Amino acid sequence: MNTDLFTNRYSVTAVIALLSFILGYLTSRMGKARGAQTPERGEQYYIKGLNYLLSNETDKAIEEFIRVTHLDPDTIEAYLGLGHLYRTKGDFDRAIRLHRSILARPDLNDKERQRILLALGADYKSAGLWERAVSVFKQVLGINPNKIEVYQELAAIYEEERNWQEAFKAQQQYDKRTGSKQKNILAHLQTETGKEAIARGERDKAHKAFKSALSIDPSCLDAALHLGDFYLEEGKAGKAVEIWEGIVTQDAPFAYLAYRRLEKAYFEQNRYDDIAKMLENVVAKNPGNVMARVTLGEYYAKRDMVPEALRHLREALSTQPRSLEARRQISQILVRNHMQEEMEKEYSEAVEVLYAPSEPYTCTRCGLKAKDLSWRCPQCRGWDTFTAQD
Repeated sequence: MNTDLFTNRYSVTAVIALLSFILGYLTSRMGKARGAQTPERGEQYYIKGLNYLLSNETDKAIEEFIRVTHLDPDTIEAYLGLGHLYRTKGDFDRAIRLHRSILARPDLNDKERQRILLALGADYKSAGLWERAVSVFKQVLGINPNKIEVYQELAAIYEEERNWQEAFKAQQQYDKRTGSKQKNILAHLQTETGKEAIARGERDKAHKAFKSALSIDPSCLDAALHLGDFYLEEGKAGKAVEIWEGIVTQDAPFAYLAYRRLEKAYFEQNRYDDIAKMLENVVAKNPGNVMARVTLGEYYAKRDMVPEALRHLREALSTQPRSLEARRQISQILVRNHMQEEMEKEYSEAVEVLYAPSEPYTCTRCGLKAKDLSWRCPQCRGWDTFTAQD
């Protein structure tokens, strides 16, 4: 992870949040009676604190905001700004205590209580106290059921808890109130529900979940793969093939995940050569499809069709020289067939490219590179954000 980039983003986020607190603070001061004494020094400390924040001097910024609260103890904005600083600094206990203390004030109106609860919920969430965070966010919805960002917060917490059904409900509420159509997220949440049902042996529930996912988003590859797995395990190879052939025919992203599944299903149907026919069609349409050629190479190698196997594996390497699977299969073929000269050549080529770390997947949202494909980025928690790099 790029630490400097993270720090810059983190600081910008903190500044944007604090600017809203400052605006609210100054607005609250302007809204007071003109005859009242204006705490000009408090405003000066606030601006001074912001300058420290811009310089990444968080501790000094906190000192200035504490002075503001001492000079103007009645304004909630100052406390919210200070609590936000504690949270961004990682001092969750202090942020929680501060927000709980102002929440106990008897003269709060609904709007003020809502803002404090949102801040307290963020404290609990940042501290990993998810159950408490959920309870607080639900209190916000009790005041304002249309507070849309709360549904996002709840969905994120439920996802971390792997409570997929509640995450689904929260995401549904968010989409309903914003008019957004994030069908891919809803489909993934249903798919995860199905996976856990399979693990518990609840096959009927799993089947319904996978079907539901595809009814929400027919392009959800994860759901299609698992529904096919379900049918194959049920002895319904024909249904599995129909689903997986659809993935390949549509040339869906990461369609290669269906290749070996199809090979197994064809075998169960005594259609031993159909996988080769299908993959030959794929590479005819897209000669640069590395995984199709690698799978073809493996297929031909199993049938001792050495020239055909090596041809496809070499073609794969011409597109992606660092394909470990292609090189592994080539090495096995050469060793098995005692092709000494070819083995030496392969070794010299492999040494040049294989020492560098291979991370073929990149998250388009946060830039994380990964060796393995994930439907949800483990860093930014985005769904369907990974792309394959050549």
